[in-house]
Amino acid sequence: MAEAAGVSASTASKVVRGVPGVSAQLRARVTEAVAGLDYRPHPAGRALSTGAAATGGPVTLAVPTLMSAHHRLLAGHLIRAVGAAGLRTALVQTHGSSEVEAGLLAASAQRGSPLLLVALHPHRSAPSGSGTPTVLLADLDAARHLDRVAVDSAGAAEVCAAHLLHRGRRRLALVGAGGRGALAGAALRERGFLAATRRHGVEVPAARRCPLPRWTAHHGAAATTALLREDPAVDGIVAADDQTAVGVLHALRALGRRVPDDVAVTGVDDDDAARHSAPALTSVALPVPAMADAAVLLLTERLAGFDGPARVQRFAGRLVVRVSSGGARARSAP
Repeated sequence: MAEAAGVSASTASKVVRGVPGVSAQLRARVTEAVAGLDYRPHPAGRALSTGAAATGGPVTLAVPTLMSAHHRLLAGHLIRAVGAAGLRTALVQTHGSSEVEAGLLAASAQRGSPLLLVALHPHRSAPSGSGTPTVLLADLDAARHLDRVAVDSAGAAEVCAAHLLHRGRRRLALVGAGGRGALAGAALRERGFLAATRRHGVEVPAARRCPLPRWTAHHGAAATTALLREDPAVDGIVAADDQTAVGVLHALRALGRRVPDDVAVTGVDDDDAARHSAPALTSVALPVPAMADAAVLLLTERLAGFDGPARVQRFAGRLVVRVSSGGARARSAP
């Protein structure tokens, strides 16, 4: 917005917040840019930028959406852990917006306001300062200059693909791959998937690596329908997450394909959808309670004055084998 108006960021901020001290000419330029860009101040960013959470205020907890079972579970455990630390939480949905995530990070760095951000984007150039009380819950290659609780996103897809290959599947597909318009984490899923297939001497062409704009059941079903119509011989599908996998299973049923007899399916997250789908879904379980505890510990140490370099707590998933990939009942893979 500041760039569009040809003014400094501080001047644009003053105009948006109604702070005096800006000339009528500059105020008019910013107002025109606001209208042209359809800019609306984000409430969480406003709270952080004013420093409302810096002293005695709540910890801002930003998650992509509460419509996702995984993010609801993670948010619940983060709120629990924040409460156990004697702090309050202000919950915000970013709706997966890179701009909203970046704004929250910038405000936290500038004002020293505590932030727990479940990030869908890497933010490798996000601003930071010594002792910034910000913790990202993100993929391993996210902003390395900030404290992170990191999930091995590539490893999750790799273990799923290796599992299907060990089960004798050879014509694999990935639903939720990287590409234009795909989520940032999708590229990591694809990297892990290809690492497993290439290690086993199996080439998977781009046509069987399907990018999605969102990891949802709707998009998973649509992609699977198109995939099987183009390549009916697909015998194994790695879905980017469990919600996507639910859509995959739905499409396979509609196409008359038996799971796992005709097509084996895996997901990631091991949420309620995995345990209660029909058939029950093989999935990579993530240690969500431990991840939440680790994130809050990193945050409270920053709030207590720790100003050392960024730290990372890495968590790997665990494959839980169920009927969708040929398992008779739920068990952990060795």
